Amino acid sequence: MIKISTKMRYGLRALLELAKNSSAKPVNLLNISKKQKISFKYLENIFNLLKNNNVVRSIRGPSGGYILAKKPDDLSLYDIFTAINGPLNIADCIIYPSICGNSSKCQANGIWNELQQKIKEYFESKTLEDIMKSNEGVKV
Repeated sequence: MIKISTKMRYGLRALLELAKNSSAKPVNLLNISKKQKISFKYLENIFNLLKNNNVVRSIRGPSGGYILAKKPDDLSLYDIFTAINGPLNIADCIIYPSICGNSSKCQANGIWNELQQKIKEYFESKTLEDIMKSNEGVKV
């Protein structure tokens, strides 16, 4: 089963909160935690990944918090996914062919490669801005 991780789902919800305030001051992680009903500690872990991968920036000080490192229309779903989860990998044999003795003659290998490429292309084609626009009027 291909499944989007909880970390990814929560991270995207939190980033949408930041995106709504992208022209305003930094957003406190505790506020996002309360608004989205996500554990503060869990969000801290996610935001460390996002910060280390240049998706968000942290601002220190009494009025500090987090801001997006890029404009919402420059931040792809693929950027977010890889920052939180690491490289896209639907099957280990695609990334590491040597782990499977059948990789070179596997008839299914091509379909897994194609599926992974399609998912990557889709994630690259969607931005945080696109997601915000598709959810206008919906409370996130």
